[in-house]
Amino acid sequence: MFHRNKFVSNGNAIDLCLITADYKLAHLAQIVGIDRIMVDLERLGKSQRQAGQNLFLSEHREQDVQILRELLVDASLMVRINPLHEHSQTEIERILTYGVDIIMLPMFETASQVQQFVDQVRGRARTSLLLENKTALENLDSILQVPGIDEIHIGLNDLRLSLGLDIIFEILCLGLLDDPSRKIRQAGIRFGFGGVTSPTITHLPINPAYIIAEQVRLGSSLALLGRSFRHPFEQHPDIHLLKQAVESIHKCIEYWQQASTDEHLQNRTELQQAVLRWQAELH
Repeated sequence: MFHRNKFVSNGNAIDLCLITADYKLAHLAQIVGIDRIMVDLERLGKSQRQAGQNLFLSEHREQDVQILRELLVDASLMVRINPLHEHSQTEIERILTYGVDIIMLPMFETASQVQQFVDQVRGRARTSLLLENKTALENLDSILQVPGIDEIHIGLNDLRLSLGLDIIFEILCLGLLDDPSRKIRQAGIRFGFGGVTSPTITHLPINPAYIIAEQVRLGSSLALLGRSFRHPFEQHPDIHLLKQAVESIHKCIEYWQQASTDEHLQNRTELQQAVLRWQAELH
């Protein structure tokens, strides 16, 4: 009998995170099993950094945090704050009054900045780092020495801008997350990145299953759901379609957790080819 060589993942489920301040959608999301809801309050420097990139710029407000805190029972409530600035402590204290579960810090660069963030939170919420620039990537070894980090997300869009790359998923094709993801997991810290959507969506330049496979291969246990997942449900919040979309992601995760090493290698090849085609279309 043929026994395929199974690829060994980290063995953990991948928690799904939906960025939304729409309380109706958030309510449906927790019903169908989305693990966390994120309110995005980041403003400082973001519009300048992403100018001309057609990327998501949040209009979420602090009032949304309060509304969602009262609503969410099964899903965790996460808030992305501004990068560190002179009033960060005041901002964090204000966010903590709403009883948030997780606070995410974007655009840090050094271990000292991470230490400042952890010290300001002081264990009153879980700490999440959004690693999204070249300097932070270069300083990862020292950053991982800071006690009190609960999880690290890799922000693919801003990181690829910082690295001078054209397309978000070039980072995966070039293997730039292989070493960082291994180091983060070895430090006992949860790791994840975004770009996840339902594999039933067929009009995207990159097959969603390719990205889910990379989540599994790299040992991710956290995934941000992308705009292509969120946008249809913001327009028409249908619980049955939302449930089907979430189930399709979970089934795809389960498939790739059982896939062989050869299947993962083939997936990397197909992802690279798809990215090259996308680049050719852009140029």
